[in-house]
Amino acid sequence: MDTLSVLERVRFCQSLSNNMNDSSGAWGLEELMARKEIESAEELIDYFNELLFQGLLADGQRKLFLRFVQTDEDGNPSPLDDMRESRRLERLQQMVALILSSPGFHFQ
Repeated sequence: MDTLSVLERVRFCQSLSNNMNDSSGAWGLEELMARKEIESAEELIDYFNELLFQGLLADGQRKLFLRFVQTDEDGNPSPLDDMRESRRLERLQQMVALILSSPGFHFQ
């Protein structure tokens, strides 16, 4: 796989996770979380670990995703519980984009 293909795949995953790609079908993270009774970032990571990585996500990767969602853009602690609901959902969507953009997801 060449660099352009990887970049296209990453952009697709980012747009999909933010529900910006109309051609791929619409889905909403909020609805998914409600349907699967997911209430925390940890549970969301566990869900995608089973769905995409067959439960084989490395502990370091899991911690990286969790650290990402629990910090702000400057790396300062920013717990999800302290965020207003729209910002919390946006941060979770960004975490899903990171998961979908991770090297383990693109391994072939």
